[in-house]
Amino acid sequence: MDISRALKEGLSLANRNLPIILVKLVVAFIGILGFIFFVILPVSFALFLAGVSPFILTNLQAHEGLITSLPWVMLFSVFALVVFLLFSIAMNLFVYAATVGLMIKTKRDPAFKFRLGDFFSNGKRGFWPIFNYLALTGTSTVVLIIMAAGTVFLIRNLLDYLK
Repeated sequence: MDISRALKEGLSLANRNLPIILVKLVVAFIGILGFIFFVILPVSFALFLAGVSPFILTNLQAHEGLITSLPWVMLFSVFALVVFLLFSIAMNLFVYAATVGLMIKTKRDPAFKFRLGDFFSNGKRGFWPIFNYLALTGTSTVVLIIMAAGTVFLIRNLLDYLK
C-alpha cells in the first residue's frame, strides 16, 4: 500500500465518523464546566466560608500566610483538583475507547455509519482494557524514572566520593 492510498483510506475513515469531532468538542466543554464546578466554585466557597474576601487576596503578597492560616482550605483545594482530574481522565479515556472502537468497526465494515448508541457501547467495552493498559505502562514508566533517578543519584555520589 502506498502513502497516497493510505491517506485516502484514512480520510475516508475519518469522514465517515465526523460526528466524533462534535462529541470530542462536547467533552472538552464538559471538562471546562467540570473545572468550574469541581474546582473554582468549591474553593471560592471554602474561602468565603473561611472569611477571606477577594480584596484580601488581591493585596496578598505572600501566599504562605494564607496556606498556614487556612490549611483545610488548601487540603480541600487539592482534593477538589484531584476529583476533577480523575473525572476528566475517566471521561477522556471513555471517549478515546469509543473512538478506537468506532474506527475499527468502520474499517471492517465500509457501510457502517456513526450512531451514538454504538459510540457508548464501544466506550463501555473498551474503557477497562485501555485503562488497564495505561495503568500498566504508566506504572512501568514511573518505576523506570525512579530507577533512572536513583542510578543518577548513586553515580553522582560515587563520583563525589572518588574526588
